[in-house]
Amino acid sequence: MIIKTITCHDVYNYGASLQAYALMHYLETEGHNIEIIDYLPDYLRHHYDFWYIPEDNRFHGICQKSRLLHLLYCIRLLPVTYRTWRRIKPFKKFKTDFLHCTKQYSSYEALVSDPPKADCYVAGSDQIWNCLVHNGNDPAFYLNFGPERVKRISYAASFAISDIPIQKQATIKRYLKVFNAISVRETSGIRILNQLGYDGKQVLDPVCLLSPKQWLSFAGDEPLVCGNYLLVYNLFPGNEALNNVVCKVAEKESLRIIAINDTAKFASADSNISNAGPIEFVNLIAYSQYVICDSFHGTVFSVLFHKPFEVYYNNINSSRIFDFLVTLGLQNRYNPLKPMNGQLVEWESVQEKLTSQIESSRDFLRYHLKHTDE
Repeated sequence: MIIKTITCHDVYNYGASLQAYALMHYLETEGHNIEIIDYLPDYLRHHYDFWYIPEDNRFHGICQKSRLLHLLYCIRLLPVTYRTWRRIKPFKKFKTDFLHCTKQYSSYEALVSDPPKADCYVAGSDQIWNCLVHNGNDPAFYLNFGPERVKRISYAASFAISDIPIQKQATIKRYLKVFNAISVRETSGIRILNQLGYDGKQVLDPVCLLSPKQWLSFAGDEPLVCGNYLLVYNLFPGNEALNNVVCKVAEKESLRIIAINDTAKFASADSNISNAGPIEFVNLIAYSQYVICDSFHGTVFSVLFHKPFEVYYNNINSSRIFDFLVTLGLQNRYNPLKPMNGQLVEWESVQEKLTSQIESSRDFLRYHLKHTDE
């Protein structure tokens, strides 16, 4: 079957890149001809553009009226915009080497006027339906393009939030009408679908469709960092709960602290890594002895590789992490009141639950892709 997927695949984010690759690669192993729709509207393509100020930025209007103010504001943003600029090269190489993409579409209108040819469109995973940001309000990510005859399903799409704002519910409900089958990543997503009048199935993030052996083959058979280390992936530098526990665990377990930098260096790290691409991200988790993070995909890969881990996260989209851990009986690793202090995970029990959910997720794809007219 010819399949085209759409997701946020090119945004210099580890989880976004890896889930896009995982779904693509899994469907290829199932015998399908698959490409990722290279959809990059303006709001997704300006991560390292010096002059870009989003339209929803409160300073956008002022800066449009004054070139001097525009320049000064962009200079002010430099420390934020370019904290992770060293990622550009490995992420671009990853896209070139690993993601099989269509021609590039720079707008929804371009998709509508010249849609990619396929037997089936798949709205991929991650926060594509998060209506608090641009992509969750974009009809492209709800497959509102292309001929009616093309089958449309979603796989592990995430609303990311617990409830859709009431003023957006009618629009989202209309967008979802085109789907032949819907699956979402979180329990909260099922509840949202039901509130909007739709049925859906809860499935796992695409990275779970590939085995640890496949991921190790992808990441390399040699660790990037030698010796025993605790890996920190801290998306939010102000996360005091996470910051406070890292040194305690590292000291107790006699581990060096290695940090993957996102927006800032980790002050207590023995080594800060700011140029890691998706491959390096998987490698650093796979060969670690302990993981402490505030990241959904950091959590998922820790589970896949059976790594002792702790997660500290309190943002509005926390349901995606908590729901995943609850289904595996690992909720005690989420915002623990005190460090786990090396407390072992009963991985045999966890893996039994995980394997069952992986097979259920694969069954959803196999069933709905078996015949285009189902």
